[in-house]
Amino acid sequence: FPGYHLLVYMANVVLRSDEEETFCRSLVEYTRACSHVGYPVREWRDSFPTCADNCEDSFVHRDCISCCPPTCTFEKECLGTNLHCLDGCYCPDGLILQNGTCIAVSQCPCVYHGRAYPLGHVLEQGCSACVCMGGVWNCTENNCTAECSITGHSHITSFDGRIFTHMGTCQYVLAKSRGNSKFVITLQNVPCGEEHPCIHSVTLVVDEDINRQVTITREGEVLIGINQAASLPYADDTVEVRQLTSLFIQLRASFGLRVQLDGRGGRLYITLDSSWKGHTMGLCGTFNGNLRDDFLSPSGMIEGTPQLHANAWKVSSACISPVNVPIIDPCDLNQENGYYASLCTVLVEELFAPCHSYVSPSLYYQQCRFQACLCGGSCLCTALAHYAYVCAKHQVVINFRAHVSETCHSLSTGELCTSDCAEGCGCSENTFYDDIRQRCVLASHCHCYFMGSVFQPGEVSFSASGPCLCRNGRMECVPEEREPERRDCPPGMVYYSCREQHGGLSRLGLACEVTCRNLMMNFSCSPMTPCIPGCGCPAGLVRHNGECYFPENCPCSWLGLEYLPGQVVSTPCYTCVCHRGFFNCTYYPCPAVCTVYSDRHYHTFDGLEYDYVSNCQSINETEISITTQNKDCYESGIICMKYLVVYVGLTKIYFSDSSGKPSSSTVVGKGYEFELWRAGYYTVVHFPKQEITVLWDKKTTVHIRAGPRWKDQLTGMCGNFDMVTINDMTTSSHMEVSNAQAFGDSWALGQCESDFVVQRPCEGDLNRQPYAKRECALLYSDVFSPCHNVVDVTWFYKNCLTDTCNCNRGGDCECLCTSIAAYAHKCCQQGVTIHWRSPTVCSYDCEYYNQELGEGPYVLLNAALNETVVGANLTSGEVFPLPRIGAQSGILFNFMVTAGLFKDKFS
Repeated sequence: FPGYHLLVYMANVVLRSDEEETFCRSLVEYTRACSHVGYPVREWRDSFPTCADNCEDSFVHRDCISCCPPTCTFEKECLGTNLHCLDGCYCPDGLILQNGTCIAVSQCPCVYHGRAYPLGHVLEQGCSACVCMGGVWNCTENNCTAECSITGHSHITSFDGRIFTHMGTCQYVLAKSRGNSKFVITLQNVPCGEEHPCIHSVTLVVDEDINRQVTITREGEVLIGINQAASLPYADDTVEVRQLTSLFIQLRASFGLRVQLDGRGGRLYITLDSSWKGHTMGLCGTFNGNLRDDFLSPSGMIEGTPQLHANAWKVSSACISPVNVPIIDPCDLNQENGYYASLCTVLVEELFAPCHSYVSPSLYYQQCRFQACLCGGSCLCTALAHYAYVCAKHQVVINFRAHVSETCHSLSTGELCTSDCAEGCGCSENTFYDDIRQRCVLASHCHCYFMGSVFQPGEVSFSASGPCLCRNGRMECVPEEREPERRDCPPGMVYYSCREQHGGLSRLGLACEVTCRNLMMNFSCSPMTPCIPGCGCPAGLVRHNGECYFPENCPCSWLGLEYLPGQVVSTPCYTCVCHRGFFNCTYYPCPAVCTVYSDRHYHTFDGLEYDYVSNCQSINETEISITTQNKDCYESGIICMKYLVVYVGLTKIYFSDSSGKPSSSTVVGKGYEFELWRAGYYTVVHFPKQEITVLWDKKTTVHIRAGPRWKDQLTGMCGNFDMVTINDMTTSSHMEVSNAQAFGDSWALGQCESDFVVQRPCEGDLNRQPYAKRECALLYSDVFSPCHNVVDVTWFYKNCLTDTCNCNRGGDCECLCTSIAAYAHKCCQQGVTIHWRSPTVCSYDCEYYNQELGEGPYVLLNAALNETVVGANLTSGEVFPLPRIGAQSGILFNFMVTAGLFKDKFS
């Protein structure tokens, strides 16, 4: 309204003599007010020459400059702001501001880890060569090797970067060539004390030839073929083995394989060259860039959890390894090792700081605490060494060992992070230092080291000469009495002795028996494997659940269930048929979902899981743009909702409060119409033509579902939907990074950058920690047990602890309940409905328990002969028609609404 500004001008004229300056200033304030409400007045100074505003050389005056003016480091539109534009001096058309100077966009430098590189600069990053071109990096990927690692005996990172923990104590296939039998690498774990496994040997078999088998043991022994000891260095026409350092033994094969083992430290690194890309299977995954299929089993299906995945690649069915057993935090059990765990803070402090911007220490800090609490000082040093090893890959060399030893405790005990001799205490007379227990014990309590294996006191093993007993630190083997010629076995089975060779079984008896589960592995047993006599199947038959089967009659296993030969299994992306213990699958293009929940948790379209902590607005930048920003509702640091802005083509939808209704600023563009409805506590925005669906719980959870047409067409914090996970952290300047904070900051709107802080909320509030563990234990309870084999709960449980500890000033419903609901929603998307809410656990009003369609889950199914789309209730079998929304014939895909929480559309 101009009246107010006119009154202000008249008052200033009365009080001041510089009438002309006052007049211009009043016009400036009036035009600014017009801009603030969305009606900028442009070029008004042309009508008032006396009000011209002089700018410095190379700048020109603008009446309407974007509130986020483009720069070399930021050229995105400023979304979600009430300021449409501002007046002032800026660069002429075609130029942008860079360090106070106007330059052409084509001359922009590129930024990597805070350092600017000039136009044309070439940066070698990993196995990629990147050239700076107009502010963005143009990268060319060379032939890249891939590495699978095991650290702390139990933390596994696959070739494609999937990280999981496995505590099993059997023999497993780590990696094998796919489509041929060029190589198989197996890992033999044994119990270390009562709480955790230890690596005791790694075996490589080449061309299925047991005489070309190489085994490296925990103690550094190298065995060729069957128990033939080799002195180092060893070499033949295929492999070379040598003592690489005082810690590592290295095996290098001529076909592009390298194995490095630190047996005592529990570290194993397996490296394959690029020729094996897409041609491996095993515990180490598929080496195809897509971590979503890393849990591929020998039966051809993708398992849901690390335990099922490991069991699928277990060599011997005689070794029992339970599933669905929660991994207990060792810091809750071994409080005496708390001192060593406290030393892990060195990872987040100054010593390792040069590496933080390249590789976030958060994960390695958690692994360090886990290992240090599990087995004390030696495991602490191994965990620190692993992070230093990862940093060295980014050319950041950190000498941590001398630093860690500089403590009063270490001077007293001599427990240094070093492989050299050191002062310290020795065992008293008649006691012996036990490496496994890490203390002095009587001889009767000593572990035994035999044939490269570690045995507990009193443990019995079988050898070719008979049974062996671990007693007083030695294996005492007693020759067996001659076995009878025949043994009584169940009908259809025969007896196998460890002293005689039999057709159909190896010299190890039942230890390497072929079963329906391992039929597709084509493995060879380690020479360390003890022989097990007993009843087995005759030659040509395989065992399954205590019975003998012809191989073609073997059932298939997936997610803990069995399927008979010929049985068909359908998933959103595959149709699979069971044949001879293996699923033959046909792939169909299918949608992908990106999930953002709480104040930091992201799950990309291609399956990458990471945390990014910031109050900046983050963006997906393509024809569609979905922007979120955390809102601090209590001015106490508790994030209780997200602002949401959905841009699809010419349509712009703003959500700024918890009502679930778009704000008045929403604009609907022609050809980009959308449907909006409420589904329980979700607001659903659906663009049928564009195949985009957004679900928002009106709090901190957002699910974005993109149809298959968007494959390879997306960028941003949800990744690029190209079925490859390892490149999801690609910045807005086209550079792949490993640090989630650096990645997220590159997609933040405006000049917004977060401070890097390693989040340790549960350690910062020890009073809150017991509450968080008690409440989050619901995820491991029987309530969610139907989903435990289908969706791995590990990531969700970790997030639940973080979120619940963070809510130490109130807001439990926004934190704890959101975390639990995230796992329940993921289960629903995989076809498992969990009714977990109750009057005492994250209860909702009665209206949210609307069961009009009955208990789900629901699917949308296209009829094969026409374009009709119907919904199906998988529980009741009820079928109901639905409007066609661009469906394709024959495709089955998940409905996006949590079962039992459906409400009719309101618009």
